[in-house]
Amino acid sequence: MAIEALEKRLCLALVYARYQRVVEVHAIGTTRSGRTVMSAYQVAGQSNSSPVPGWRMFRLDECLDVALSDIPSQAPRPGYQRGSGQFVTLDAQL
Repeated sequence: MAIEALEKRLCLALVYARYQRVVEVHAIGTTRSGRTVMSAYQVAGQSNSSPVPGWRMFRLDECLDVALSDIPSQAPRPGYQRGSGQFVTLDAQL
């Protein structure tokens, strides 16, 4: 669903670390540790680590109640770097 959100340029609603969040997906891929993650800009909801809005990396296997929203994505956000070194492989990106 993260790839669909990116392709349709819509925000993704999800629960992550017990918090409801709305994010703009920028890239999806695999890290050096073999985890599938998405780089996203959180635009609404709560976070346990830093202020909203802001950049986050989400492990896809820990995202719950994922749904495509009808909120248009404003991506790319300032600070986005296409082909980021955080990924070993990229499945999709802006």
